[in-house]
Amino acid sequence: MMVLGDRIKQRRLELNMTQQELGDKIAVSKVAICSYEKNTRTPKLDTLSKIAEVLNLEVGYLLGQDVNIVSEENNLSMKLPKEDLKLLSELKKNKKLYLALINDPKRMIQLINNKLSK
Repeated sequence: MMVLGDRIKQRRLELNMTQQELGDKIAVSKVAICSYEKNTRTPKLDTLSKIAEVLNLEVGYLLGQDVNIVSEENNLSMKLPKEDLKLLSELKKNKKLYLALINDPKRMIQLINNKLSK
C-alpha cells in the first residue's frame, strides 16, 4: 500500500527521527523501517500499532483512511479526505499562496478560476 510507507516516512522526518531511532522504539531493525517506507514490506498489525503510537498518529491515517480533524478552539470535529490533506500539505509548501488563500479565500479562488478559464 503506497500510502502507508509515505505517511510513516513523512511523519518520521517531521519528528527529526532516523529510521534507526524509530526501529529502536518499536523493536524492529532499521532495515524493516526502510522496507515499510519503501512499501516492499507491510508491518504486522501489532507493529503498525506501535508505529502509530510512536509517531503519534492514528492507524487509520497510516492506512490511508480519512483523517478526523478536531478544532481545539471551538470543539468542532470533521473528517478530512486524504486528497484534501494532500492538497493542504502541498499548498503549505508555497507560503505566499497559502497566506493569500487564508487571508482572502474568496478572492483567491476567483483569481485561480479566472486563470484556469483562459
